[in-house]
Order: sequence, then structure tokens, then C-alpha cells
Amino acid sequence: MPSALLPIIAWDYQFAPNAQKSRNYLYITHTPFKICEQPFLLPRPALLSLGITYRRVPVLSIGKDVFCDNASFLDAMQELLEREGEGRALKRGGADRAFEAWGYRSFWVALASVPAGLVSKELGEDRRELFRRF
Repeated sequence: MPSALLPIIAWDYQFAPNAQKSRNYLYITHTPFKICEQPFLLPRPALLSLGITYRRVPVLSIGKDVFCDNASFLDAMQELLEREGEGRALKRGGADRAFEAWGYRSFWVALASVPAGLVSKELGEDRRELFRRF
């Protein structure tokens, strides 16, 4: 089992959509992992103490390898699980990337419908450079 040799850590906060994607992948493949819950707003001291200044979550690690996006993390996990040969890797299909692109596009479209009253001053300040709407 690769996770026994290489500890897997999800550096995220639970309700982040991308965090759910990576966590669900790990759950469905029965891959043990640890969670280092991060604050919703910056700063994120645990990541900063490791020299990681990337602001988005999830940040995921497999052993000493750190991944700042789900696609590269999931590719690395698939490779590890396929090499393991115990049938825990998920089947891949040609539509996988298209479905992912649709999900991201849907998020950006939905973001525009968030009522301004739900955005606190602190959230607006934190997310201003990511989302021009704030």
C-alpha cells in the first residue's frame, strides 16, 4: 500500500469544493490520509511554516511531494495505486478531463450569482485578487 510508505496529507478546509474532490477520491480508493485543517481566510500558518505560500487549497502531499492542484495530485495517486496492483485505482475514461472542465466552469458561472450581502468585508479583502467580483 503506497500510503503506508508515503504519508498522504490534505492541507485544506472541509467545505472547499476542491478539497471535497481530493478527499472523496482518497475515501473511495480506501487510501488512508491525514487532514491538516486550514483556516478559511489567510494566513495559513501551518503551510507558511513549511515555506508554502500558495494561497489556494487544497494543497496535498504524498510523502515529500507537494501538489497544489487536484489534477496533478490525482494523476500521481492513480499512478501509485495502479502500480500497487490491488485494484484500488479508479477506472479512467476519455471524458474525465471534460467533466472536470465543466465542473470548474460551472463554479465560475455560479460564483457570479452569490449575493453581495453574503460576502463579509474580511472575505472580500482575502479573495479580491482571485475574484474580481469582490
